[in-house]
Parts: sequence; C-alpha cells; structure tokens
Amino acid sequence: MTRLPAGLMAAMLVLSTGCRQDTTSGPPKASGYVEATEVKVASKVPGRVAEVRVVEGARVSVGQVLVTLQTTDADLAIARAQAERAQAQAQLRLLQAGTRPEDIQ
Repeated sequence: MTRLPAGLMAAMLVLSTGCRQDTTSGPPKASGYVEATEVKVASKVPGRVAEVRVVEGARVSVGQVLVTLQTTDADLAIARAQAERAQAQAQLRLLQAGTRPEDIQ
C-alpha cells in the first residue's frame, strides 16, 4: 500500500467538501422594503399623452385616470370610415335607382 503525500490528501479533502450538497432548504429569509423606480404603463389604444394627472411617488387607486391621450388619430380614422360608408351608401342608391332614361338615349 502506498502512502499519499499530505498535499494530495489536503487537495482531495478540499475538493470533496466543495462538491457536497447544500443542506439548507426553503427560500432565504430576509426583510426590508421593495422600491420601484420605474413602472411601465400601457394603454389599450395608441396616442400621444395630452395630460399627466398624477405626480411621481403619488399613491393611485384602481380605476383612477393617470393620463389622458390625444385622440387625433382615432378621430381621423373614424372620419375616414364614415366617409367611406357615405360613399358606399350613395353608390347603393345609384344602383337601386336603376338606369336613367337619359343614359339609355
């Protein structure tokens, strides 16, 4: 039987203790405060911010209006859709009226 040098035995001991599993279980226990410096808020419709109604750090409640948006883009889209509808209704009336006698002559 051969004798291992002391340095080799010490290295094996260090390696074997480094590979053992941690015996602690469960989440670590800590106390303190959670502080958020940035919160991203998204709206359901696109638009530019017209007015901000709260200041940074203020408490807000559910349903409270935080900002108001400009509705220029939505207003233009509605006007365009109404114009297209009016054009389609005018075309339908022309088709329902039938051919004019002047067009036949």
